[in-house]
Amino acid sequence: MHRFALLLLTLLMTANAAPDALDEHRWKHRLILVQAADDKFRQQLQAQWKENMAGVKDRDLMLIDLSPETLDLERTVRPDPKAIIAIRKWAEIANPDAPHFILVGKDGGIKGRQQGELDLLAYFALIDTMPMRQREMREQE
Repeated sequence: MHRFALLLLTLLMTANAAPDALDEHRWKHRLILVQAADDKFRQQLQAQWKENMAGVKDRDLMLIDLSPETLDLERTVRPDPKAIIAIRKWAEIANPDAPHFILVGKDGGIKGRQQGELDLLAYFALIDTMPMRQREMREQE
């Protein structure tokens, strides 16, 4: 019985584990998984990201680019094609043409989802309510 419980616990802990491509960011960065296929969404993302770079850096944010065309933005990582497929599957992004913006916490868990246009300030507000971020803000004072 003890072995069964241990196996079940292990399966539950790894069932929704982030892909290896995201492991290097765990406990270092909060991530926004970005899939912006349309030029309109790409331009909107670029404008918000550049305009809010101080807040992006302060919250340890990085973009993980899953878009068909590579984004050229500061603090952006482009995984290899196999990793992109694994990340899309893990994040349950079924349509590679639809714009998605998925917030991943430093612990590797999905914290928020947005479709359509990115609302970066809403993600800032959400991040600022998280216990780890609260501790970071207290330490910065």
